[in-house]
Amino acid sequence: MKPKLTLVILVSVLFFACKKSNTNTPVGTLLNRIIYIGSSGPDTLDYTYDANQRLIGMLFSSSTRGSRINRNSAGIITTINMYDRSSSAILTNDEVNYDVLTSHYISDVFYYTANPNKRDSSVYTYTNDNVSELSYYTIDPADPNLLTYKITYKNTYTYDATGNPIHIAKAYYNTISGNINYIVDYDYTFDNKINPNPLSTVEFLVVHGPTEIPNSPNNLLSFNALAPTSDYGTISYNYNSNNMPATAHWVYNQYGTNSVGDTQYFY
Repeated sequence: MKPKLTLVILVSVLFFACKKSNTNTPVGTLLNRIIYIGSSGPDTLDYTYDANQRLIGMLFSSSTRGSRINRNSAGIITTINMYDRSSSAILTNDEVNYDVLTSHYISDVFYYTANPNKRDSSVYTYTNDNVSELSYYTIDPADPNLLTYKITYKNTYTYDATGNPIHIAKAYYNTISGNINYIVDYDYTFDNKINPNPLSTVEFLVVHGPTEIPNSPNNLLSFNALAPTSDYGTISYNYNSNNMPATAHWVYNQYGTNSVGDTQYFY
């Protein structure tokens, strides 16, 4: 599993407002910092950009690691690295494959620099320029040459008319038989405000990994087919004069336990 630079899955997606991202961010509305205040204490996420206002770095104050997004001259993501903040040593490498004919990110291969032969891979399938399926593979440890990939899970996305993922079905596979073990369904509702997300929907999936969702829901409901239980979350935003999030309060319930917190946005 890719270790992406996030607090927890819920918090990492809650800082995005709920309309499909616009990568041409107007001047004065570029998201620079987010402060989270939750049960584990405050944390700060800082963004860095290139001269064309394209996201190239993320850094949590509580983490000893940073995330670097490398792009070519056209702005296409080529690699993503996690690095040690004290030594600047690169700890992980994520090689991203882009198809210039379709203008789509089609796959990526992830590995730790200390163990480059043990690799994970994500493959993206598109419908109407939206990612309709994201399949996640890991190297089969039974293969002595470490060349055989086996699927571990697949996300299937359903979108509304504005491009928000209103339903995600996550199918978990048995890596021995290749059959589906169980499916977890996630349903989301969204508001109609401006999304400060500095990444497009597809770039968000590439950078944050297949465990994340590309926009922040107002409400979510998940159902685990193996152990029937419902998880849910709500988030309430206050908006600034640009119709973008200024603050937010979120509540997440998992297995009957509530987590609550607040978020501040700086542009």
